[in-house]
Amino acid sequence: MAGTLASFLLTYALCVRFGANNSPAILSVVLSVGLTRSLQQHGFHVLWRRIVTIPVIALGGALVGALFLHLPAIAAIVFVLGMGASVALRRYGRSASAIGGVIALTLMAMLIVPAPIDRAAGVPVAIALVIAAAIIAQLCSWAAAFAGKLAGWTTTVEASRPPRKTGAPEPTRRLAATDRMALQMIVALAFAFGIGMTAFRMHWPWVVLSAFIVTSGAIGRADALYKALLRIGGAIFGTLVAESLRFVHIANSTEYAMVMFAVLFFGMWLRPINYAYWAACTTLLFGLVLDPQSGSSFSVFGIRVLCIVVGAVCGVAATWFVVPIRSSHVVKRRLADAMGDMRDVLSGEKRDLHHHTNQLERIAPAWRLHRATLGQRESHAHPATWIERAHALLEHMRTPEFDRRQAGSDLKRLRNDVFGERRD
Repeated sequence: MAGTLASFLLTYALCVRFGANNSPAILSVVLSVGLTRSLQQHGFHVLWRRIVTIPVIALGGALVGALFLHLPAIAAIVFVLGMGASVALRRYGRSASAIGGVIALTLMAMLIVPAPIDRAAGVPVAIALVIAAAIIAQLCSWAAAFAGKLAGWTTTVEASRPPRKTGAPEPTRRLAATDRMALQMIVALAFAFGIGMTAFRMHWPWVVLSAFIVTSGAIGRADALYKALLRIGGAIFGTLVAESLRFVHIANSTEYAMVMFAVLFFGMWLRPINYAYWAACTTLLFGLVLDPQSGSSFSVFGIRVLCIVVGAVCGVAATWFVVPIRSSHVVKRRLADAMGDMRDVLSGEKRDLHHHTNQLERIAPAWRLHRATLGQRESHAHPATWIERAHALLEHMRTPEFDRRQAGSDLKRLRNDVFGERRD
């Protein structure tokens, strides 16, 4: 939040100084939040090498925002293709994945506030402010993340050797997982724009936002459905709070900004606990930015909830029917990778086992919900149980003095339960 607030205040001061609107300041907030997460996930070295690329991406996003105001159909096409490209970049390593995240963040910012090029201040000044917003967001995010790391409050990922892949290779004729996810994103957003702009002309951004959130990063069909449920539940609560705030008198823009940053802080704080909190807070922010203190009734609550549900359905349908990724295959793939590195550790080699803990936890919630729905609390044949056993084994092997014999025995039993009996 320190980096985000600094980004906003510095960029807003520049906007006031040159008589421009506050759109670049909002862009700097979105970029700062995303860049801080990228620094924690990918490390400082990844984004530092892209100090020129990010302002260029921000400027391109600003042009897309201008298109939304004058040629919305063309803007929608560019938006969909840009989002698809941001997902496809993930297959080319950490640097490309980080840049893809910046592209997605910038386009989403333009969806919320599609007016960064302020002609009243002059086009050259507006373009300079957009570039300045991106640079300020980078510097403030790096400074805050570095200070947090020195203080011991946060950790960042250092450059490390990628985990060794194990198991049978995928057939070469099949599309890579990232390419499938990119196609799913394109289809989901295309339907969201088509349905939203046709049936919900005043509220179509809500449809697109929901479709993006459900599809973005969805690893398999089960994960997409789980995210859709959290998105709908959290978004309904966030929309209800946003409508309720219409009855609260906020004296000036400073108080309004304080409310928005407080919501952003709680969303960032609660996100690791459950994604539903983040969905609720982002929806509330979306409502506050789009309709600041306009109206005083719940007349639009129902239509917005409907838009959220429609967008979530677009996302789930795309992940289920467009070159789908079977969730069971994802679980076995990640378990195989984890078990391969655990075998290397048993042989005396060094491996990043914490990486596997994070990768397995990323897909665990959907399977835990599935197991709870079926009432299978301790089923040894359920993926949720496999993941929990792998977690316990990974934690055990990360201790300085772990029992190699016990770990080897547990690893063999887990492998046999997941893949069946086989000879070593």
